[in-house]
Amino acid sequence: MINYSEDRRILKQAITDNKLVVFVGAGASINSGIPLWKDAVQKIYERIGSTALDKNDTLKIPQVYFNARGEKEYNELVKDIFKYDGKNPNKIHELIVKLNPCHVITTNYDDFLEKAFIANGEFLDVVQKDSEIPYSKNSRMIIKMHGGFTYNNFVFKEDDYLNYSHNFALIEIFIKALVAKNVILFVGYSYNDPDTKQIFNWVKNILGDNFQRAYFFDAGNCYDLNTVNYYKNLGINIIYSSECLRESFNKDSIYENTVKVLEYIINDEQETDITNIVYNASKHLVGLNYILAQYIPYMFRNLDVVYKEGSLTLLSNKAEELFKSLNEDFLTKKSKLSTIKELLDKTIIKNSYIYDAESHKPTILCNFNKAPSAKLYEDIDNQNFINIKSYADSVNMAMQMDNQLQLRIAYSFYELQEYQKCYDILKKVSLTYKRQQNYIWYFITEFNRLHVGRLISWRIYWGTNNELNNETEKIDLSDILYNNALKGKHENRFLKELENFTLMYKTLSEVLKFYEKVEKDANTNYVFGSGVANIDKLEVSVMDFYNYLKLNHLMIDAYSEVLEVYKQYINAVFCSHSKKEKEFSDGMFGSGKNKVLKEVSPFTIIIICKYIDKKCLDDILQNNDVTKIKLSIDAENKLFEILDNYFIAIENKILLSNLKDKLFVILRILGMSNLSQERITFIVNKINNLMTQNYFEDTDFTEISNFIVKKYNCDKTLLSSETICLVISTICNGFRLKIWAETDISYLHTLFTNLSYILNDVFPNEKISDMLSEAILESEYEEFFPELFSVASDRIKEKIKTEVLSKLEDNNFNYELYYDSINGNIISQSKEMEDKLFEKVKQIHNEQNPSTKSYPDPLETILTYCINLHLNGKLIDKDRFKPYLKDFPQIKFLYDMNNFDYNKFELSWFTHANNALKENIVQNQTAFREIKKLYRKALGNNDYDQKMLNEYLKYFDKVK
Repeated sequence: MINYSEDRRILKQAITDNKLVVFVGAGASINSGIPLWKDAVQKIYERIGSTALDKNDTLKIPQVYFNARGEKEYNELVKDIFKYDGKNPNKIHELIVKLNPCHVITTNYDDFLEKAFIANGEFLDVVQKDSEIPYSKNSRMIIKMHGGFTYNNFVFKEDDYLNYSHNFALIEIFIKALVAKNVILFVGYSYNDPDTKQIFNWVKNILGDNFQRAYFFDAGNCYDLNTVNYYKNLGINIIYSSECLRESFNKDSIYENTVKVLEYIINDEQETDITNIVYNASKHLVGLNYILAQYIPYMFRNLDVVYKEGSLTLLSNKAEELFKSLNEDFLTKKSKLSTIKELLDKTIIKNSYIYDAESHKPTILCNFNKAPSAKLYEDIDNQNFINIKSYADSVNMAMQMDNQLQLRIAYSFYELQEYQKCYDILKKVSLTYKRQQNYIWYFITEFNRLHVGRLISWRIYWGTNNELNNETEKIDLSDILYNNALKGKHENRFLKELENFTLMYKTLSEVLKFYEKVEKDANTNYVFGSGVANIDKLEVSVMDFYNYLKLNHLMIDAYSEVLEVYKQYINAVFCSHSKKEKEFSDGMFGSGKNKVLKEVSPFTIIIICKYIDKKCLDDILQNNDVTKIKLSIDAENKLFEILDNYFIAIENKILLSNLKDKLFVILRILGMSNLSQERITFIVNKINNLMTQNYFEDTDFTEISNFIVKKYNCDKTLLSSETICLVISTICNGFRLKIWAETDISYLHTLFTNLSYILNDVFPNEKISDMLSEAILESEYEEFFPELFSVASDRIKEKIKTEVLSKLEDNNFNYELYYDSINGNIISQSKEMEDKLFEKVKQIHNEQNPSTKSYPDPLETILTYCINLHLNGKLIDKDRFKPYLKDFPQIKFLYDMNNFDYNKFELSWFTHANNALKENIVQNQTAFREIKKLYRKALGNNDYDQKMLNEYLKYFDKVK
């Protein structure tokens, strides 16, 4: 038996040193349905017909066919013979990827190698002609030395070989350079292929006696000394599968033998000591600050240890003693056991256990103690920007600091959106790591520098920073990865998953799969004791991902791939939280219930506050029909801690582009949550304080208004008169001090309207001071007068009435003021004023141009006001308005519900009406009867959504 251990060692060392170049021949693709060279030539030979040609003349046969049939038919035939569309890579291609070659050179035309590398998350440049070599930016390439079908430059016939050096001059020079500098391995070739002879000739001419030999897999023949010596003279060492595999050699399967020999090269020697096995499989992770749980099972491969729901479960007793040893107090920092324990302490894993064979109960073998993280990370979770800024600014960059401290400072600036300062530190630290040859952290730092640099160039300055663009685009992560950080070490592939974002895609895929399970949990009845809910498993998984990015200072959470992970997690949370818990009981299976999320957790609050913007949150809440949110006590405390930090940051002029959006995200959550009066008062007072500083503008006041209205609708007794009066006072003083912009007025009016209504409803005896009322009257923003009337003193009310009547006497009749004043009981109905309203309707109608349409339609707007007066019983002569309703069926319906043609009624009208109008409509017997018919018809035809069904059940599922 020939011993190939030294050949194996040299090949493995080449993998480690990133010096292995693999030549891949036709034999690699035969199991994917691609013919060998001689079989392909035989098919062409059969097409030629009667000929004196030797059927073994593999170069002349294609040439003769080409000469006889021409280029077009020749190309079509060769493409048909080697057709690879719809076919897939096989195990040989997958193992070639695992060899981690610095380059792959192939004489094949198919795309199986590209597919295999992509499936492994690797993207190599593919070179098929000379002109592609100078433009390749990737440090690793798949070189199709015989061209391909893309450019119809494939090498197959005799002329192609004779003219090869001319047609592929650069590729030939490049390949020869690779042969001179690297260890060469041939896979999938036979001795008699023209390809093999051409390449072997290169090897002989280049290597001679001065370079190490190339290696050739012979997967089909038995050992032959003459053949070995012949090729050794050419600079080739032959590795016979028959000698490597011995009893497992299959003389009838070249494919099977090739696979086994490749596995022999790739796989490590079997370690017998379990501690050494685990240590050697995990020591590369020592430098990380935090380790993903998904990487831990690799440490315990073949030891029957699995990760499940935050714990390691032993399926057998193979590693039982090891885990028991990890509990020992005598562990020292220098021992392999202590290193293993240290690694597990850096994960989300809580403990390890094994099930007792008799009791079937779990026995804890080892608990993992989570070391307290730096205060900075707690501040990041809590969005304490003041502390983060203090941390970043307190350190003098001129002083000597270790690299990790500098990275924490860079991460602080990243959180503060001070990206240039972050980038400058990363640039400095990166050089230090490189000098220290700490290639894992060198890669991570350069990875961050690339993405922070892009953030500065693209997102902040919109690509105008050309100098920075040029600098960051020179960062070659692939080169760092394969020439330094990985160097053939498969265990360091976690870096590759960062480089190509595979980690993010895998995590997102996992979250989406969990979402389906969470949805199923909410709609399935489980017996008690049926296991952990999928929403809880999902939280552990996303928390693990979040900690991995944060504690390793990975600055990529502004990217959509990361944000989508968090978005889909929050979507799953509210999918579960919005469902009701349902219990069941039957005689056979006992009691049980579905699995839903009862309370939102503190971690979920952290993710919402850091990564979910207003629009995204609105979409999630709406899609899941969320109307109420129940926070755990810890989640509520966390939310208020973050909220208070936002207020402090704003007051201290911390400039974050999205801080206001973050504030309103919290208001949305709190608006749907049960809060104490003390909590509500705290929020409103803080908001009011920012209003006095003119922090808010236009639509911001709608956000404030919505929050207060939601708390009023939830429990109006929790609102204090002092709080409501305080905000009203701020609005009034704003008019007095003239701090409100013109664009703020309409939104302030909505806020003022709601505050006045609440004050009048909950505290009817509370009135605002005359001084504040005068501020609004003097502003001459008359739209505020009706609401002011409801909360003003009697003296001010008289002034408002006088002011309103004076303004209504104006030639340009203000119908909105008239409507509000009538409904607000500032003035009484009068024919004289209604005549002015009617004349305004006629004026607007006459001024309209039939050929143009404006939105909102001014005629429709004023008629809506008229109909609302009618519905409130405050229109004296409604009949004179009827001729103007013909183009507005919705208004026409409200005008006369008894005689309306309900074939023209649209259910969306009812759905979009406010609650008061809906109640008004269903009080009419005719409207109730006819609209109910339309709802029943839609339900019968399955032409409805959940909102429509809810409307029907609420208003029409009853007898009138």
